[in-house]
Amino acid sequence: MAQAVNLTLDGSSSATSGHVLYMMKTAKRPYSSAAVITEYVNTTGKCLSFLYYLISEKRDGHSSVSVIDEEERVKPLTNGLGLPRQWNPVRVRLPHGLHRVKIVGHRYNGNVGLAVDSVSFESCPDTGTYT
Repeated sequence: MAQAVNLTLDGSSSATSGHVLYMMKTAKRPYSSAAVITEYVNTTGKCLSFLYYLISEKRDGHSSVSVIDEEERVKPLTNGLGLPRQWNPVRVRLPHGLHRVKIVGHRYNGNVGLAVDSVSFESCPDTGTYT
């Protein structure tokens, strides 16, 4: 289950306090995952941006983003393998229409966690490079 936890130094600014969503705190099962899924939102012309932090000494996990349309079809958008012990940025263009957006943290072994911060939907130009 996802859980909000206090954070002493956030990855998006020089803030000394704040909150992140610590997605993979409790279950330490290998190859498990935790997800955050929005309600249906109009994603036309929008990008999703967020930061994620792999709480691990090595690359033992990653994040992914997908959208779910009104007919419950899932479309993967990213499958990011970030660096451990640092904030990794993600920015992805979302498809047109009404979708639920799903951010998933994936674990390879039992000793990794994933925190998510600074999640935002913003206007997104039709050109540019996104990860």
